[in-house]
Amino acid sequence: MESIILDESAELPGAEYQRLLDFESEIQDEGKFANVDFLTKEIKRGFWDYVRQGIMLHTIRRFRLYKEKFKDFKTYCEQGLGRQHFYFKQIIKAADSRFQRCCTLKNS
Repeated sequence: MESIILDESAELPGAEYQRLLDFESEIQDEGKFANVDFLTKEIKRGFWDYVRQGIMLHTIRRFRLYKEKFKDFKTYCEQGLGRQHFYFKQIIKAADSRFQRCCTLKNS
């Protein structure tokens, strides 16, 4: 199987980058992960990760949990998480939308 080339210029801490490399090797191994049902289940489970991230980000912003180390949420996003403030605002917005649709459908 062809190896996925991870962009080394991506801003990943060394340990996180190594975990991704290890994960790639493990998944591409012909072992227990060479099962489409297992991988499909893991992919579907991951669909909700951005909703979890959005809920956590919203909580940090709402309760100003960043205040001890950062002057505002924008600074927390850029310095604490290493990405643009806009990116995290979009995650919060998308998570809220998805969560609301889920709850609306569940209550229908």
